Amino acid sequence: MTRFCKVLITLLVVCFVCVVASCNTQGISAAVPAKVSAGLRITKPPSSLQDTLMVTGSSAVFYYPDSLQLQEYIAEIDTNAYKSIDHEFFYQLHYAHLALKKYWPQVLVSDCKGYRYIKFIKPNKTFELIDLDTKGDIYGLFVFDGKKAAVQIDLTNVETQVGFYFRP
Repeated sequence: MTRFCKVLITLLVVCFVCVVASCNTQGISAAVPAKVSAGLRITKPPSSLQDTLMVTGSSAVFYYPDSLQLQEYIAEIDTNAYKSIDHEFFYQLHYAHLALKKYWPQVLVSDCKGYRYIKFIKPNKTFELIDLDTKGDIYGLFVFDGKKAAVQIDLTNVETQVGFYFRP
């Protein structure tokens, strides 16, 4: 065996030992934040409000948590996880507002702050009542054309979903 082969085999053995040693799973549980367990889905806390926002005509309604609901939500999750979620929603909501203004200026944009329910009223006086406590996301968007049922929009796909909803 040549000297090169011996060095190569030695390096491979050392690398293998390092990989095996680094796969030690002890101590990993200490890295998981105490407030969030692996596999646990944090649910949205119930709203402390009971008011209803009435919506008629072509509208886009952004909803937000009330202050008590937000405090409970923050208390349930790790601070860094909340900061990440809040950062993500901030930019999604900002982009959604810009897209609605640019592509659908005829749609009335409303912010649903301080309400638990949204009541979408059609011209024939039938309505659809949405309880925001039943929606998983703490922030979100509904669109309504005054005729069809209101639809919750995925904030990461605003242009496509709103376009499909409002197309003739």
